[in-house]
Amino acid sequence: MRRAGLISMEQIQEALQVQAESRHLRFGELLVARGWLKPETVDFFAEKLPQVAMENHKYPLGYYLKSAGLLDDEQINAILEEQEQAGLRFGELTVRKGWVKQETINLLLNYTAIGAKSLSMVA
Repeated sequence: MRRAGLISMEQIQEALQVQAESRHLRFGELLVARGWLKPETVDFFAEKLPQVAMENHKYPLGYYLKSAGLLDDEQINAILEEQEQAGLRFGELTVRKGWVKQETINLLLNYTAIGAKSLSMVA
């Protein structure tokens, strides 16, 4: 989640300190409890993202951003409409609007590219 630009090093350190004092709380639960991330964002990056590279079928970027709780349907539709007019990539528009950080887009694209590369090597 740090590589995706979703949390800072200071937030990580604070969460680890609290976790050391309250061992019954998981790291992701602490991030949610502090209001830094949504539960679906933590779940996506902890559990679903590692599977993305292994998926045979890749989904559009908006699908992953929605699954992570970073965009909603209204935002996705707005970007798709603007994308037609502006001729820009989906991820570029989300960053320009300030809805998602570039690091997040890069990480997701890297995971989808890893899967595509590994599949093409097998074929």
